[in-house]
Amino acid sequence: MPLSFSGSDKVTPLIIAGRPRAGTRYLTDVLNRFEDVAIQSEIPNPVMAAIHRFHRDTDNYYRGAGDSEERGERGPGELAAWRSKKTSLMFALWIGGAQAKPKGLDKPLRYFGYKRPKHEDYFDFYEKVFDQSPPVHIFCVRNFVDNYLSISSRWPGRGVEEVADEYLAALAVYRRTLNEAEQAYIATRPKLFSEFAALCAHHEPAGAPNP
Repeated sequence: MPLSFSGSDKVTPLIIAGRPRAGTRYLTDVLNRFEDVAIQSEIPNPVMAAIHRFHRDTDNYYRGAGDSEERGERGPGELAAWRSKKTSLMFALWIGGAQAKPKGLDKPLRYFGYKRPKHEDYFDFYEKVFDQSPPVHIFCVRNFVDNYLSISSRWPGRGVEEVADEYLAALAVYRRTLNEAEQAYIATRPKLFSEFAALCAHHEPAGAPNP
């Protein structure tokens, strides 16, 4: 595989999230045009859930091994080895679990990422996965009216109250990520960014990209 996972500590994870129909695909297409960026396509929900369980169970095992008297001096070493490999493993799972063919593996990379609507649901998961390599988070935000109209045209059964509840819940996660993550940005139109910043208690990250 052209991507050098042995050097994955030099490649920054890039996570693109946002509401469905909010522009995650468009932003991914734009960023994939850069020579040092490769963002993989979506992973089906059941596969992503399996990846989450696999990492949780493996992490719990090695954390337990690190504290195990039975393993003696081996335990901490096994835990350290596991932690050093988590980033490259997640990169491989992004590639292997995606619905489409791998992208951008034939070029030297600075950012290697994955895009998925509602990806914010996995913020805590990625904080554990990338505890050795803090990722960059980019959230695609669209004003509620346009977002709802786009969603209801794609899925006619979705009601406005249901979509509104999900929209506000997503904004709450974005706000938390902006406060807790080392690098988090909002991708949207300038006016909407100002509106979002007000919703987020005037927390405005510098350098937010505008596709």
